[in-house]
Amino acid sequence: WYDRRVREAVVSTQSTGDLDAGSIKKPAVLRMFFHEICRRMTSDSAECRTLAHKLAIRHVRQVPRDSAIVFSYVEAALRSPYHDVVKNVVTEIPELILLSGPESARLVRLVFCAVTSSNIDITSEFMMIMKTIITSSDLF
Repeated sequence: WYDRRVREAVVSTQSTGDLDAGSIKKPAVLRMFFHEICRRMTSDSAECRTLAHKLAIRHVRQVPRDSAIVFSYVEAALRSPYHDVVKNVVTEIPELILLSGPESARLVRLVFCAVTSSNIDITSEFMMIMKTIITSSDLF
């Protein structure tokens, strides 16, 4: 069981890395893999999760209306029983909040609920989110 999960994580990281390289010049390629990319936000591999967040943000920059799709995956990641998954999503979320426009308040609420209901210390990451929001002229 463990070996299979490790193999899946390696393949997942490699294919996500290939998408990263290919989407630099052609970000539209991310559209056909968008749900799979978002699903990898809860991967066992920290490298894969970080890359998935990066690709999701790259896609949302091109197609802002798809930020709503990311929310369900972010919400699932915030509810994960695995501390590293929660910490990773909170670390990667500030730019997504800025890109989500009118939905940003909902996303901040999700993160705030995760911070208050979790037994994980993610206060420094949450403070970074708040700093990003406060210093962004787009939201005020």
